[in-house]
Amino acid sequence: MTVNFKSLRELDPTPEKNPFAMTGQRLLQIDPSTPGKVLAQGSGWVSVDFGRGIVLTFNRRAEDGIYTRTGWGTITIAGDRYDISVGVLSGSDIELHVGP
Repeated sequence: MTVNFKSLRELDPTPEKNPFAMTGQRLLQIDPSTPGKVLAQGSGWVSVDFGRGIVLTFNRRAEDGIYTRTGWGTITIAGDRYDISVGVLSGSDIELHVGP
């Protein structure tokens, strides 16, 4: 499941118009193959760095023990605020998958 981050602030205007620019906002993505690095962990939570300033904290769900994070809301990445959405299913939980 791809996680998208869209900046709340429009980028600084440029003197030239770019016909290929879809929006004036910065877009970042984490796809399922993006590796993360554990930064910190505690009882029932873990913070993971996915690079480019994207750090997400996941909490363990009581019913199944899977680490998840809400797939909506805003977070700060490199000093700017970003909206989170999970593909077209904005609001779905983001599940942390641990690989080898």
